[in-house]
Amino acid sequence: MQAFEETLDRIARSGEAVFAIDGADRIILWNKPCEALLGIPARRALGKPCYEVMCGRDANDNLYCHRNCPVAYQARQTKDDPVNPFTMTVKTGDGKRKKVSSSLFSIPSYHPALSTVVHVVREGKKTSALERGRAAAVEDDRQLVEPLAGRFDDGLKFSPSL
Repeated sequence: MQAFEETLDRIARSGEAVFAIDGADRIILWNKPCEALLGIPARRALGKPCYEVMCGRDANDNLYCHRNCPVAYQARQTKDDPVNPFTMTVKTGDGKRKKVSSSLFSIPSYHPALSTVVHVVREGKKTSALERGRAAAVEDDRQLVEPLAGRFDDGLKFSPSL
């Protein structure tokens, strides 16, 4: 156990904004750079489920962070399919939204489901070409479908899903 704690300590002192979650997705590490980046003190984050603290949303403002996180599962269980860095907006300590980029890796345990998942969080990048393209596609779909929906009496509502 001492080696694990030393590893977490080295990660915490890396200079990067990092937090780590245990097998139950509860935050067990929240370092000073993470406090500074997100405006959330460690005392408010430690012990809580990461999805409650981060409240992450994707590029289309859909809920991203939630119980039974598929990204944490991927980091723990699929060594041949590592998590790619991704961008999301998160809630900051003052309740505002901030775009961040996140990379994940796991510290293995005797059972993959119990592995610790480390999140490296950085100030978000500008909107990627993929995100801009996705937003444009949604708007194109909206312009095509909404006029059609008005022709029907059953009250169809447009709900884009990409």
